[in-house]
Amino acid sequence: MSMTARLATVNYGGLLQEILKGSKAEAVVMLKRKEDLFEQEKDAVAAMLQGTHTFVDAKAYGQFQLYIKYKVRVWISF
Repeated sequence: MSMTARLATVNYGGLLQEILKGSKAEAVVMLKRKEDLFEQEKDAVAAMLQGTHTFVDAKAYGQFQLYIKYKVRVWISF
Protein backbone atom coordinates (compact mmCIF):
# COMPACT_ATOMS: atom_id res chain seq x y z
CA MET A 1 0.00 0.00 0.00
CA SER A 2 1.41 3.39 -0.94
CA MET A 3 1.30 6.57 1.09
CA THR A 4 -1.66 8.78 0.22
CA ALA A 5 -1.30 12.50 -0.31
CA ARG A 6 -4.73 13.70 0.87
CA LEU A 7 -6.54 13.54 4.21
CA ALA A 8 -10.24 12.64 4.37
CA THR A 9 -12.13 14.11 7.30
CA VAL A 10 -15.87 14.24 7.84
CA ASN A 11 -17.71 17.43 8.69
CA TYR A 12 -19.39 16.41 11.94
CA GLY A 13 -19.41 20.05 13.02
CA GLY A 14 -17.40 19.05 16.04
CA LEU A 15 -14.14 18.77 17.87
CA LEU A 16 -11.55 18.00 15.17
CA GLN A 17 -12.43 20.97 12.98
CA GLU A 18 -12.65 23.32 15.96
CA ILE A 19 -9.19 22.29 17.17
CA LEU A 20 -7.61 22.79 13.76
CA LYS A 21 -9.53 25.87 12.60
CA GLY A 22 -7.48 28.71 14.01
CA SER A 23 -4.15 27.04 14.62
CA LYS A 24 -1.01 28.74 13.34
CA ALA A 25 1.19 25.75 14.18
CA GLU A 26 3.22 24.76 11.11
CA ALA A 27 2.26 21.07 11.32
CA VAL A 28 -1.45 21.90 11.53
CA VAL A 29 -1.25 24.39 8.65
CA MET A 30 0.44 21.70 6.52
CA LEU A 31 -2.25 19.16 7.41
CA LYS A 32 -5.05 21.60 6.59
CA ARG A 33 -3.57 22.12 3.10
CA LYS A 34 -3.89 18.38 2.48
CA GLU A 35 -7.35 18.01 4.00
CA ASP A 36 -10.52 17.30 2.08
CA LEU A 37 -13.61 17.77 4.23
CA PHE A 38 -16.42 15.36 3.28
CA GLU A 39 -20.03 15.93 4.24
CA GLN A 40 -20.76 12.19 4.49
CA GLU A 41 -18.73 9.38 6.05
CA LYS A 42 -19.37 7.02 3.16
CA ASP A 43 -17.67 9.45 0.76
CA ALA A 44 -14.59 9.82 2.98
CA VAL A 45 -14.31 6.04 3.38
CA ALA A 46 -14.77 5.55 -0.38
CA ALA A 47 -11.87 7.93 -1.03
CA MET A 48 -9.73 5.96 1.44
CA LEU A 49 -10.62 2.64 -0.18
CA GLN A 50 -9.70 4.06 -3.60
CA GLY A 51 -6.24 4.80 -2.21
CA THR A 52 -6.39 8.56 -2.74
CA HIS A 53 -6.93 9.57 0.89
CA THR A 54 -6.16 8.64 4.46
CA PHE A 55 -9.22 8.60 6.74
CA VAL A 56 -8.61 10.94 9.70
CA ASP A 57 -10.90 11.02 12.72
CA ALA A 58 -10.87 10.72 16.47
CA LYS A 59 -9.27 7.34 17.21
CA ALA A 60 -12.04 5.47 19.01
CA TYR A 61 -14.87 6.76 16.82
CA GLY A 62 -12.82 6.37 13.64
CA GLN A 63 -11.95 2.76 14.46
CA PHE A 64 -15.62 2.02 15.15
CA GLN A 65 -16.64 3.50 11.82
CA LEU A 66 -14.01 1.63 9.82
CA TYR A 67 -14.30 -1.73 11.59
CA ILE A 68 -17.95 -2.08 12.54
CA LYS A 69 -19.79 0.06 10.02
CA TYR A 70 -17.60 -0.32 6.92
CA LYS A 71 -15.98 -3.73 7.59
CA VAL A 72 -12.46 -2.33 7.03
CA ARG A 73 -10.22 -4.37 9.31
CA VAL A 74 -6.77 -3.00 8.49
CA TRP A 75 -5.65 0.49 9.40
CA ILE A 76 -2.68 2.27 10.90
CA SER A 77 -3.27 3.95 14.24
CA PHE A 78 -0.95 6.55 15.74
